[in-house]
Amino acid sequence: MLKAIRYDLLGFEKDVKPVEASIARHSLCFRHDQDDPEIHIVVGGDGTIQAKEVKKRILDGKPVLPVHNRDGSRAFNSKKSLGFVADVTLDNLHVALEDIAQGRSFPREERLLACSINSEMKGTAICDIAIKSSNPFSTILFAAVVLKADDKKLERPPSPKCDILLASTKYGSTAWNLSMGGPINVDVPNCMQLSYGGASIKHAHFLYSTRDVIKIELCADTLVSIDGITDVHEGRKGDLVEITGSEDFIKLLRTDRTFESLNSKIGRQIQYSHNSIMSSALFPEAAEKQ
Repeated sequence: MLKAIRYDLLGFEKDVKPVEASIARHSLCFRHDQDDPEIHIVVGGDGTIQAKEVKKRILDGKPVLPVHNRDGSRAFNSKKSLGFVADVTLDNLHVALEDIAQGRSFPREERLLACSINSEMKGTAICDIAIKSSNPFSTILFAAVVLKADDKKLERPPSPKCDILLASTKYGSTAWNLSMGGPINVDVPNCMQLSYGGASIKHAHFLYSTRDVIKIELCADTLVSIDGITDVHEGRKGDLVEITGSEDFIKLLRTDRTFESLNSKIGRQIQYSHNSIMSSALFPEAAEKQ
């Protein structure tokens, strides 16, 4: 008999219970151990993995298995369907557990993003770092440069007025970035993406390495949020915000079989979004009633 793998469950209790029941039904090779786990099983979506208490636990270098708390058979919703690149759901959890027990899983190690203001470290992001005006009704102008790691040259991306400036990890590319029309970069290793929300430019998304350094001079008072609304810092006009790859890593467990569900899920999400846009264009009165 295979040695039982120790795991802990992180997430909201209402989401954790069905996963715990599924593990008990499908596997004898896993043993719950909250104090000394070999792997972390995180149940939920973006909000769960970004929570400070969860983030602190999963940055210990141990593999993380993200499980989306929505049944894969349910309707897809642009706000909830993709989660944090979770290709495991309740309906295929047993497949992922079998692969892990048989050694068919592989961890993918990716850097987080680090954010500092005037050289003072503010925190790290698993998904994204957002900079927006402290006045919710105004746009903002940024003066941004990127120090390239390969040749130490400075690159100047456009600096249009916009509602928000967003730096995303590959995992964050399916979160806020996606709602801003940005590309999904789940297969691009150690990348960060710079996106301008609400800007009147044709190309508003730029891809960089996590070894590069994005330097942003604030032209107005701002709010800098790291992984959502629970970690927000004030930025003043003239402050220098720097974003680059962190020393911290997250190590997500993936399997060949469960990865197929992610590709299918993204495909259906794109089709869902396309159909919604076409429906709104053809039947605007019906769209207004929704």
